Amino acid sequence: RRPSSRGSSVLDVATMFQSMVDAVGPMFYLVPPSKVALNRDDPVPDFVANAIPMFIVMMVLEFFLKDLFAPKGSFRKPKYQLNDTISSLACGIVMMLWDVFAQISVIKLAEPLYTMVYDRFRVIDYDAREHPYLTFFALMLSVDFGYYCLHRCNHEWHFFWSGHRVHHSGEVYNLATALRQSILQTITSPFWYLPLALVFSPSAFRAHKGLNTLYQFWVHTELIGWLGPLEYVFSTPAAHRMHHRPPGDCNYGGVFIVWDRMFGSYVCENVTGYKDYFGLAGPTHTFNPVELNVEHWRRMQLIPGSWWKRVTTKRRTTDWTWRPRSLFEPLPSPQQKQQGEVRKKFQGAQLGLRGQVLACVVLLAGIFRLLHMMLTKTLSDANLAMGVASVGFALAMVGRFMDTGSWVSGGLAAVGSGLALMCSVV
Repeated sequence: RRPSSRGSSVLDVATMFQSMVDAVGPMFYLVPPSKVALNRDDPVPDFVANAIPMFIVMMVLEFFLKDLFAPKGSFRKPKYQLNDTISSLACGIVMMLWDVFAQISVIKLAEPLYTMVYDRFRVIDYDAREHPYLTFFALMLSVDFGYYCLHRCNHEWHFFWSGHRVHHSGEVYNLATALRQSILQTITSPFWYLPLALVFSPSAFRAHKGLNTLYQFWVHTELIGWLGPLEYVFSTPAAHRMHHRPPGDCNYGGVFIVWDRMFGSYVCENVTGYKDYFGLAGPTHTFNPVELNVEHWRRMQLIPGSWWKRVTTKRRTTDWTWRPRSLFEPLPSPQQKQQGEVRKKFQGAQLGLRGQVLACVVLLAGIFRLLHMMLTKTLSDANLAMGVASVGFALAMVGRFMDTGSWVSGGLAAVGSGLALMCSVV
């Protein structure tokens, strides 16, 4: 018997709704605990790679909704500047190029290190599938606490800051800023999570690390204001905007803000009011993703002494206080008026329509080639190496092009993109 058209329509709507939940849920850490209750050899959902379409959808929505939902007369409204957005996305691509390069080299540390500690030193054996809720909430909290410690030290030590500084270099605060990531941080961050390997399987940890990363995407927006009771527990756009306001040494939590409130690093946006003031205290003057990854190393040359002293020197000293009672203290109400642009943003070169089209084409070619390398499992190491080199070169040249307007750099960016695309069909 054939199903009725009405029954079929209901089934289609239910299927569509479930697909939407599956796509949107991980962006807010909303997944069934059983889905991430994983034992050692269980396959791990690649939440971050699967979320790439959602990154695009959410950025497009933010762009088109910025005027509709911004409060009337408010300075707090998402802003998009083409060269800044391209630079943010290019930084994210360069970081992922490093991951591709690590696959064909001996540099990849995160998974082997964690697995080695788990296999040799774990203190308990248990079946995560028998305890899905315990595993979910224990890992959700412990991964985020590990991130809090990592993130705070990223701001306190020159060596760690040389990587994390890339993320803070953007002067325009929008969802694209979340993708402005560095190479060095992917190398240094795994060590902060090794204590979790004493208990939790590599598969469960990787799943929660991906969810922790995805949650932090949506807080990079000016579209959303104060969220009331949620501000007491979770990292929110209002809390994270203070983290991106210079000097930015506050509100380090990824998912939870309770760590900051307990350890004395919380600053409430209501105290000073919203300000259109983001980026580095000493602003950078480049959109080049490669330059952004090495810029602080040049600054470290000014520190007297040897390089060992430079990489082990603190850039800032803060007190790690222990005040759990602060979790029960009320947060302040708005005390100051909003402020517009506090500091003029770096604009780079005036490219004109042709230059803007070239920059967009180079970016899209880099995205296409990166996805091709990530999704095609039969590529040779030589092909992957050529892809990494050509896309990285093209993005560096288009960054210089946006800085200076030099069509020599623009031409070299086009050549690099052409090589990248040629390698994808060979």
